[in-house]
Amino acid sequence: QTAQLIAEDPVLAATGRLLWPIPHAAITQGFGPTPYVFEASYAGFPHFHTGIDLAVPLGTPVFAAADGVVVLARPMADSGGQLVGYGNYVIVQHDAGL
Repeated sequence: QTAQLIAEDPVLAATGRLLWPIPHAAITQGFGPTPYVFEASYAGFPHFHTGIDLAVPLGTPVFAAADGVVVLARPMADSGGQLVGYGNYVIVQHDAGL
């Protein structure tokens, strides 16, 4: 479906912009330093969130930001493997190492 969206809007491909995976989603936690102690240290910060968390109703379609291959898709779990109820975790490998 991502390829179809890009085909329908050639500006996306021409500018190299990535698609927002869920239009109108609420950002529940952004990328970067965070006060949340459960986040690991990174880049000299004691706690750093390395993704962007989005909240939408159950069943909402989620699109890849660009064409790629899903390398991991699973429910969120803690280090002991217990589901934590924070939704799903998806990693998509795009061209150029993105």
